[in-house]
Amino acid sequence: MPKIYIKIDAMFTMADFSIPPKDFANQINLPVPEGPDAPPRIIELNLQPAIRSSLAGFGFSRGDLITGSLSARAEGKIVTVDCKGIFVINPKPQFLDAILDPAAEWAMSSVNYRDADNRYRYDTVAQPLRGLTRKLISQFNPHRKITETEEVFLLAVKTSKKAKDLQLD
Repeated sequence: MPKIYIKIDAMFTMADFSIPPKDFANQINLPVPEGPDAPPRIIELNLQPAIRSSLAGFGFSRGDLITGSLSARAEGKIVTVDCKGIFVINPKPQFLDAILDPAAEWAMSSVNYRDADNRYRYDTVAQPLRGLTRKLISQFNPHRKITETEEVFLLAVKTSKKAKDLQLD
């Protein structure tokens, strides 16, 4: 699969905490590193197109980080995420053009968070602190035959086929 590099600079809080069902939890069963220099938690960010389409979203975590940082701090039912980095993703070839499109809008969809004892999922942006923009999106739902309006939080995302084309500020 081809590699695409993605640059994100954002800080936000997510809410709507849940403990995923066991089968979903197994999908994010990333090993928790141990040892004195190991990060204390695992974080996975998931993005989706702002306008629903056949293009699936994508996720990435610290393991996909080329340069920069990705950290999270959970406090009860809220997690604060600070992300300033360049990541590598491996999309399916049919999605390359859509992901590389500079006009594409990407919305924050969820955060999976795992510490040594538990796995959690956060599904709602509670507060954009840096790098997210609130937008109302309206689109026709052919199944319900109505136009629906949804609030999304767009991330300022830059993508490239080459990591050297993206620079952290």
